[in-house]
Amino acid sequence: MVLQFACGKTLVLEPRYDKSIFYSDIRDLRINHAVQAKPFYAQLIEDKAAGRIKKDDFKLFKHPYSGGEGIPKSVCEEINKTLHFAGCKKDITLAHNKDGYLQYKDEVISVINF
Repeated sequence: MVLQFACGKTLVLEPRYDKSIFYSDIRDLRINHAVQAKPFYAQLIEDKAAGRIKKDDFKLFKHPYSGGEGIPKSVCEEINKTLHFAGCKKDITLAHNKDGYLQYKDEVISVINF
């Protein structure tokens, strides 16, 4: 967290584990990097299906990251379709590598668990 502040970035901390506000935070707070658990990204699929996510809502969202638990490749593909629909040009980057799970090897990130 200190690195983001030292670089002049804004850090948005969620006061509670509420995946239902993740899409509106990305859109309204113009978040461009996020490290979140799988349920938050999976919720975006439901939000798109319910019509809450519109085209270009995530046009400033550049780097979606996830870590901790694995995400099946089929779910990653649905998450990526949702992100692309909303204007995010990058696929989700996973900070783990297990058989049957998708990982992008061109980026390395660190995940901090509190």
